[in-house]
Amino acid sequence: FETEPRLDRATAMEAELASLLSPCRELPGVIDVRAKGAVGVVQVKQLHHLDRLRAQIVDEGIWLRPFGDMIYMTPPLSITREELQTLCEATVRVVREWSTWNGEM
Repeated sequence: FETEPRLDRATAMEAELASLLSPCRELPGVIDVRAKGAVGVVQVKQLHHLDRLRAQIVDEGIWLRPFGDMIYMTPPLSITREELQTLCEATVRVVREWSTWNGEM
């Protein structure tokens, strides 16, 4: 933190996460999409099919944390913009597919 601009990166990541995750806003059952620093959140009405959700997350090669009524990510501050874009695109795919299982969340 003393030698690299990691806090500046966290500030930039907040805007990037909010923008890149915004397609989730249009999906059935999604209540909100937000970011704070290096944390991105997709809030849903209700988490369901957790085993299937976790399997799809792993199949995409990413790590997301379903918790309560949220699916969130905490990427490292050292992540590149390209890697963050890849992570968010995979997240949108996961949430899109998951939101259609058995209808609305």
